[in-house]
Amino acid sequence: MTSIFPLDPILRDFRDAAWHTYIVFCAAYDNVFESLRQEYVRAIDLIGVPAKWKQIYGGPDQRLAEHLMTLYWRGQLKLGEPEGVLQHFFSKADERLAGHAIGFVGRSLNNQKERDNIPPAIIARLRKLWEERLTVAKKDTRRSSHRNELAAFGWWFVSGAFDEDWAARQLEAVLAITPEVEADDMVVERLAKIAAAMPITAIRCLNFMVKGARDYWRILNYQEEAREIIAKAIVSELTSGEPEIKTLVEDTISRLMAQGHLGFRDLLSTA
Repeated sequence: MTSIFPLDPILRDFRDAAWHTYIVFCAAYDNVFESLRQEYVRAIDLIGVPAKWKQIYGGPDQRLAEHLMTLYWRGQLKLGEPEGVLQHFFSKADERLAGHAIGFVGRSLNNQKERDNIPPAIIARLRKLWEERLTVAKKDTRRSSHRNELAAFGWWFVSGAFDEDWAARQLEAVLAITPEVEADDMVVERLAKIAAAMPITAIRCLNFMVKGARDYWRILNYQEEAREIIAKAIVSELTSGEPEIKTLVEDTISRLMAQGHLGFRDLLSTA
């Protein structure tokens, strides 16, 4: 490997050119990972160092994140390893890069045509990764520094690859910290589908999103699905008498109307 990635500092430009070509244009290969492990570690050490060459297909740091996530879900990398590669990556990555890594996993899952056929071992591995990152975010007093990672869970949720109860609980935990998630219209669409089975969770999540909505137009993207969630919550409250649902419904409708979405007014009379 030293002929491709020379160790002599004088040849650093050649080494960097070879690495950047590999990481940007090649997929992550299991059969060469161990041979390249130290190059991956070196690339992590250099996260944030500007590349000398113009990047056309995504920068080396972003592609590094994608390689590492791919190697992790294939089982080539593990969490909890002393001085492990993944721990090293997340300790070096800034908010945007960490968010890109987590978002890449979610978007990849969302693009899978046969999500029901994803091996359980991979799903369990990804759940473990997410739970660890969420735990880190909860412990960090500067929670905003994990905003991109947390927001990226929107893609995980809409993928449908995970157990609905687990995914809904994770989404609620995310929204309690940051009310903005990626793929928000798709998130609300999926919440509408599970609202009959999980009315409290669905209305809580919608309530968090409405509270944190910064732009009037965003809610326009999912107002029909929002109405469906609220309507199902109202039905659930009428049959169960659960006071929390009534409170959440009224608060959500009031906030929507205060933001100018007067089309939800009629739901107040049934709440």
